[in-house]
Formats: sequence, structure tokens, C-alpha cells
Amino acid sequence: MFKKYIKLLIVLLLLSGCTFKQNTSSTDYSEILQHKKTFLLPEEPLNVDISTPTNEEIDALESFLDVPNAELSNSKKEIREDMEDLKWMLSTFYGRYLLYEDEFNQAFDTIIDEVPTKGADRAALTSIIMKNFSFNKDYHLLIDGFQSSIRFDNTYDLDNEFTLEDDKAINITTNEELDKIDYLKPFLTPDLEIVYREVNRPTSRVRNVQFRSDFKQLDLDVPYIHVDDFSEHNFEFDDFANEINNSEISVIDLRNNAGGQQYYPGYWYTLLTGQKVQYSFDGFMRTDPSTTSILDNSMITVQFGAIKRENYYEFVPSDTIHHQNGLIIVLQNSYTYSAAELLVDYLHHLDNTIFIGTPTNGTLSSNIFGGPYYLKNSGIGISFGNLVTNFNPVYFSEEKGFEPDLFVMDNQMQVVIEALIMKLSSK
Repeated sequence: MFKKYIKLLIVLLLLSGCTFKQNTSSTDYSEILQHKKTFLLPEEPLNVDISTPTNEEIDALESFLDVPNAELSNSKKEIREDMEDLKWMLSTFYGRYLLYEDEFNQAFDTIIDEVPTKGADRAALTSIIMKNFSFNKDYHLLIDGFQSSIRFDNTYDLDNEFTLEDDKAINITTNEELDKIDYLKPFLTPDLEIVYREVNRPTSRVRNVQFRSDFKQLDLDVPYIHVDDFSEHNFEFDDFANEINNSEISVIDLRNNAGGQQYYPGYWYTLLTGQKVQYSFDGFMRTDPSTTSILDNSMITVQFGAIKRENYYEFVPSDTIHHQNGLIIVLQNSYTYSAAELLVDYLHHLDNTIFIGTPTNGTLSSNIFGGPYYLKNSGIGISFGNLVTNFNPVYFSEEKGFEPDLFVMDNQMQVVIEALIMKLSSK
């Protein structure tokens, strides 16, 4: 998950202009890069009146950081007080509240109506809140540690393979034509052939779900790094930028990356390319620059790429593609979260990246602003973000994530990537 702060050292490194020498390779990787899908910019920009908290409101929010000595159950009057506090928190600080103000207001009315006359215990109240907030797809909004929306796993029909020609899908085994091609995705096989399989088709047939335990780091003969998370500055990953820029082929493994600092991926992109970070979303950060420190301002504008406006930060999408020599293979799966997904978006703005694996987690519509903040009667902890991102939904959406260019399940990754590198290296 996103966190608000990162070490001062990152800013000092960035401001010192520390970037690595670019690879001068002229090897042609067009055969694999022809499968790369370009990023898409938002269909329509956000049009929202943005209000930001004052210093006094920030001070008031901090009073909710203390864990209260809450009762096991609360009266309806006490719950009403908690809901008034929660509504104030979200309306004042939460970015996505501005997108769904009417829906949230209705949700708070419904929550009070659904609380029994005698009141409710903490678990019951949490359940009522989550149910009524489910319209808002934001997996950084946590209600007592629970995501406020239900997430569904991706499902894969691995038993049937198809060829796709002239908008017709033919089953490789039975030679039968598939009735609908909407759910077909390209899979790269260990033989380096591309076949099509159905992903997330709503059907009753038995399907395969990708599990976290399938993941294993790879053993390759080219520069390879697996990054667990971005919870703190990663000096090993910093050094890997230099390896990339001195290698023909390199592999960044973002599978099972839990995310973390929202600023580090932009810092690393600049370290790798010597260029300003590029991204594909518009949006805003509900933070008044006058209430932030010089350090925060630097991270938000330089590393996160936001534009400082009079009373908030704005994100403006870019169609720029930076040139890089060599080939960067980026691995992803459904446990590629949050800040790691930011890096996935940034890397789409390089012309030498190919994305292989399964769709990312889809946890990038907001961030974590702070907290948890505790409601004073029930003790329920609330975590939320001040960031709002707006992507083209074909390119990315919350829960669906970023699709790879070529699908490979985790349990096939070693053999497929090994074969791919061997073929590419033999040129």
C-alpha cells in the first residue's frame, strides 16, 4: 500500500542528478515488442471542484489517531456520533469523496437507518458500513482493516486453447469454433507459441484460479531482480537500473510486490532513464501545497510528477514514450499491488518494455493518506487516501488491474522466460 513519507536520501539523490549511463545496444527486439499494447489516456478528464483541508482541520484529524477505550457495543446515539465524525473525515480529506458526494451522503443516511434501535457491536457496524460503501471501488479505503469492496479472483480456462484468425477462434483440439471471442487472451507457451485462452468468462465450467503460493523467483542467465515491495528505499533496485542500462536483456519481477511508498517508483524511473516520470492518468491530490513541507512538495512534484496548483496538486497524463536500448521484460501477477502498479504504468512509457504474466491486482484508484483513524465510540479504525487517479478503463481499472501483453501463469514462468531469453539471445 501507499505510504505518505519516504527517506530524505531519495530526494537528495534525485536532486543531485544521479542517473546511469544508457545502453547503446542496437539489437532489434521488434519480434517480441510487436506484442506490446500501448497505454491509453483517459477518455474524459475529471471535472471536480477540489476542496483541501486547512492546518486546523489536519490538527483535528490527528486527534483520531489515539486508540479509544471502546465499548463492545454502542447505542444508536453513539453510532450516530461516530458516523458524523466519519463523514467529516471523508468529506474533508478523502479524495474520492469528491467524486461520489451524493452517494456517500445517501450511504450515511442508510447506515443510520440500518442500525437497530438497540445499537450494534463493532463487527456488525463494520459490516453495515462496508455494505453501504461498496459502490466506491477503492481498495485503499479500509474499514477496521477490511477492504470496503468485494474483490473477485481472475479465473482462467487452461483446458481449452484456440487459434485466432479473422475474428474467428478455433479450438486447437476439437477444431470447433468458439461462439464468442471477447474473453480470449494471448498466452505464451513454453514452446514460444501464442495460443488463446479464455479469461474471466462468466460460465459454469470449472476454471483455474491463480494462487499466491504458485509464485517462485526465477533463475536466469540475464540480469534479474525480484522486488518484494517499495516499503522503503531499495538500494539494490537502484543499482539494478545501472545493470539494465549495461545489458541487452533484463528482467524486473514485480510479481507478489505489495506496493509501498508512492514516490519511489517515480524516483527509480528517473534514475533509469534520466527523464521526467511519465504516466497515463489524470487526477489530483487533495492536499493544499501551503500545508505541506518543502520535502513533501519536492516528492509530490518531482518524483510523483504532480503539478502544483494554487490549493491542490494536479496530475496531467502524458503520451510521451521514452526511447531505451535493449529489452526490459516486466513480470506481473494478481499480487502486484498499488505502488508496484504505478511503476507498471510508468514503464509503459518506455519503448523497450514487454509485460508478461497475469493482470495486476487493480489497487490504484487512490492511496493511503495516513491512519488508521479511530472512531471514538466504536473504536473502528478507518484508513483512506487523498489521491484520485482517473485511467482509461480499457487500460486500467480498480480490481481489473493492468493486463499483460502476453499471459503466462506463475507456475509456467521459469520455463517460458528461460526459453524466450534463449531465443532472443541467439540472434
